[in-house]
Amino acid sequence: MPVKIQQKAVRAERAKAEPRKPIFERYVKNALERMETEELDTNGLIAGSLPAAKGRFVEGLGREKAVAAYNWKVVGYHDKVKDRVPGKNEIVAVHIKAGSRMVALLEDPDTGKVKKSIEIPSENVVAVLDDIKTFLETLDKNSEDGKTFHKEAIKTATPRFKKGEEKPFDYCEKTDEWIIHENTKEQFRWQKNNE
Repeated sequence: MPVKIQQKAVRAERAKAEPRKPIFERYVKNALERMETEELDTNGLIAGSLPAAKGRFVEGLGREKAVAAYNWKVVGYHDKVKDRVPGKNEIVAVHIKAGSRMVALLEDPDTGKVKKSIEIPSENVVAVLDDIKTFLETLDKNSEDGKTFHKEAIKTATPRFKKGEEKPFDYCEKTDEWIIHENTKEQFRWQKNNE
């Protein structure tokens, strides 16, 4: 005679995955997170560009050897080696990134040309980063600046594969996503349907 079980084990249901956001939204959100986060990176340093800049250039908490942040990097000094104070009289390159790519959205104060990176004095870094943060928060996908940012974000989001496991892919403007196909036949069919 079989054994009767009184209670059945209930497994927790897996949470449904949220739909993936379009490339533009994801990369703007990522840029803002990388600008503001106060979490520590693997070296024990603040990972966010703005808090790291405030620590180095305002509060005087900079290390002797400057460590680059996501949106800025110390590239030179105005003082002689023996007179250097971390975070003071430094030349800092500031940039806007879409993922790992710098985006040409900053106007050089000297030449007026739009560049991927500009060099400014260390005392202006926090103010410039605040401006960049505001710029990213109000960035519109259909504006000229939004289109420039989006173009670089699309390049950054291009699918990468392990050697020997490459698959054909296409960019879909409707969904703002890369579509990965199983084979070239499927890719051809997709391209024909989305002309």
